[in-house]
Amino acid sequence: MQTEYVDTVILTYRYRVKDASSSTRRALRRQARAVNFIWNFLCQTDRAAQRRWKAGAAVRRPSYERMTGLCRGVTKDLGIHSDTVDAVCRKFCDARDACFPKTPSLRSFKKNLDFIPFSNFKRPAKLEGGKLTVLGGSYYLWLSRLVPENGKLKSWEFSTDARGRW
Repeated sequence: MQTEYVDTVILTYRYRVKDASSSTRRALRRQARAVNFIWNFLCQTDRAAQRRWKAGAAVRRPSYERMTGLCRGVTKDLGIHSDTVDAVCRKFCDARDACFPKTPSLRSFKKNLDFIPFSNFKRPAKLEGGKLTVLGGSYYLWLSRLVPENGKLKSWEFSTDARGRW
């Protein structure tokens, strides 16, 4: 009996936002501030659980499911998609597990590059040609290479580089 192995290759593509107008930057910056707000809330929640545990209470650190449950209902107020909240909670839990027993540091616009993660491509976004539509906003991308037609888009994020370009 022969066993066939199917190799899965995950490729990462990076594209820049073409439109560098101030309204585009403001919209992305507003969402990045909301992501930082959620990250900082998760840091404070985790640190509070650590303090209670050190004081002798039988408290565990909140799990990913508990963190996403704590952040439900803020998407409309913050102007971001629920997949973004889920992705931030996932990234926070991964970062927390990597630096255990410490808590990841707080995020601010001065010392961190902006990022807006999404855990699912199909729900919040639509890509047609070089135009990406997210939450009613359209962003034109420099498509330096084409997205493979038979590929499946898994997750994605907006992020800035050191020069402030999205």
